[in-house]
Amino acid sequence: MDELAPDQCRQLLDRSKVAHLGVVDDDRPYVSPLSYVLIENHVCFRTGAGRRMDAIRANPEVCIEVSEFGDGGGWESVIAWGRASEVEDDHDAQEIIAGLLAKYRPLLGSPFSPGAVLPEAGIVVKVSLERISGRSSGSYFGVTTRPGRL
Repeated sequence: MDELAPDQCRQLLDRSKVAHLGVVDDDRPYVSPLSYVLIENHVCFRTGAGRRMDAIRANPEVCIEVSEFGDGGGWESVIAWGRASEVEDDHDAQEIIAGLLAKYRPLLGSPFSPGAVLPEAGIVVKVSLERISGRSSGSYFGVTTRPGRL
């Protein structure tokens, strides 16, 4: 495996469409996928009430993973650690929602398209990133050893 440079880690974290959020729920790991946007040094997302938010409120230390796989079987992955918090300021929440809409609009179309349903109000969360690490499968692995180190 090869280590990714810090700027490569941020680029992958910025362009990926799905992240996996790891939280501690009742002393056990719980991982769930989410849509997100990177704003400055924060991974930001909207969610609803439930297990994920209960776990964040009980222990805000979280881990976020994103990865991409290439046509030839190679991969890149970034893991970021940080502290999650609910966004209480309406201006900050609107900035995050605008960022989410800008990122995902090309994939989903306009929420004002015929037949589109606007989502119910949710909880806006930001994760202040404390550490980021990235790896790639490296150029010396053959197809039979990808995507992991077999």
